[in-house]
Amino acid sequence: PLRTGLANLFAGIDEYADVVDPLTSAERTPGAISNDLADIALALTHGLKHFAAGRQAEALWWWQFSYLSAWGDRASSALRVLQSVMSHLRLDADEEEVAEAEFDALHP
Repeated sequence: PLRTGLANLFAGIDEYADVVDPLTSAERTPGAISNDLADIALALTHGLKHFAAGRQAEALWWWQFSYLSAWGDRASSALRVLQSVMSHLRLDADEEEVAEAEFDALHP
């Protein structure tokens, strides 16, 4: 349900191109913000279950391991894509509309 809801929320901007490992290969692979965020939530939830059961050391181990092996990379990719979306929304906007919005914001 979470993955589907996120895919619906990000419809039109969900999919992006990613580089597998920028240090060792220029190979490109498809990515999806909805998949990234759902995978991150799943990994963090797994650690929270350990924590809630009183296994704090196991939770900390899991969060570090999963961050380094999976979701840290996914979080970085998703953040880069979302930052790009925001930049395009703001910087690609019509100059007249931006000026009007700025004027309206400063003169309520």
